[in-house]
Amino acid sequence: MRPGKVYLYQMYTTCFAEFETVEQAKMFCQYADQSIHGWNVDPVMIIDTTDPEAVKGWENLMEG
Repeated sequence: MRPGKVYLYQMYTTCFAEFETVEQAKMFCQYADQSIHGWNVDPVMIIDTTDPEAVKGWENLMEG
């Protein structure tokens, strides 16, 4: 992950998708909920690396 980006993280598969903003990530989730069969079978979380608190939990996966 790169600092200053927003990621969708699909748990259990360690799959990340990068977006510029939280709004873009949320819009993708809305689209996927309606259009991608099997989307969100595994929980998906939004990680906002512009938020210092979020970064603390994911530092080990951040690029320097």
